[in-house]
Amino acid sequence: MGYIARTITYKPKCEIKKDLYITITNEFINVREYANAYTEKLGQVKENDKYLVKEKFTGNPVYDWYLIEYEDGKFGWVASEKEFPYVEEMEK
Repeated sequence: MGYIARTITYKPKCEIKKDLYITITNEFINVREYANAYTEKLGQVKENDKYLVKEKFTGNPVYDWYLIEYEDGKFGWVASEKEFPYVEEMEK
């Protein structure tokens, strides 16, 4: 008897953004190393701060993730709930 191997291919929904900004609407949001809440916390961003989005990851069913430059030369990911967002998106 044999078995059938099955491969599942995961294609993340990540897009390079141009002229998309976010403004933080929550008191603060943690900045993460990757688009995952379990990765290293690199810092925090505060309410009313505005950031240019480098990439947006929409493959998570609950959160959208945004890659931003949160300090000069330092990049990280911030999350926002899809149903109750922590950020406001704005086109330039």
